[in-house]
Amino acid sequence: MAEQTNRKDIRTKVLSIIKAAVSEFGGVSDPALGRVFENRMKPMWEVEMPAANIYTKNESAEIFNVAPREYKRTLNLFLDVYVKADDAADDTIDLLTRKIEKALFVNETLDDVVSDTVLGDTEIELDVDGRSVQALARMTWVITYFTFAPGDEASAGLDDFVTAHTEMKPAPGLTDTPKIVDDIKPAQT
Repeated sequence: MAEQTNRKDIRTKVLSIIKAAVSEFGGVSDPALGRVFENRMKPMWEVEMPAANIYTKNESAEIFNVAPREYKRTLNLFLDVYVKADDAADDTIDLLTRKIEKALFVNETLDDVVSDTVLGDTEIELDVDGRSVQALARMTWVITYFTFAPGDEASAGLDDFVTAHTEMKPAPGLTDTPKIVDDIKPAQT
């Protein structure tokens, strides 16, 4: 199972994987120069394209273990790919999204930050923001990871199970059947 993590760690890890894998975004030789952004709120300029923006929008959680309390979380991570809206926009989007898919498919645990990464869907559209028209591919990645409830992290390292004492009593009316008592000591590794 993956280490405990959070959404920021996941976004940062995806960002570094994409910058290293997709040369068209300009971050392969020097990641600081890449055009892959995390939670970018301002519009993309045409001179910055192709570019990508990574953000998270929603997450569900369910109890995976009761004690210590551990949650299985399912996060929707969005990766928007922006390209210039020209005659080659579809081909460019296809190329870039395929490279992103390959980079994440071969590293579905994001270097052990999460348990699994699955492509949910890809939507392709034209995006008009007032200054320019750009083609946009919105990839939704469904990411599963586990966290302990606050305060339960310490109890996750409970002592090993060493001994169990069991007693089985016969059914009422069976006076000649002895009570069974046993101490169980599982093998320790």
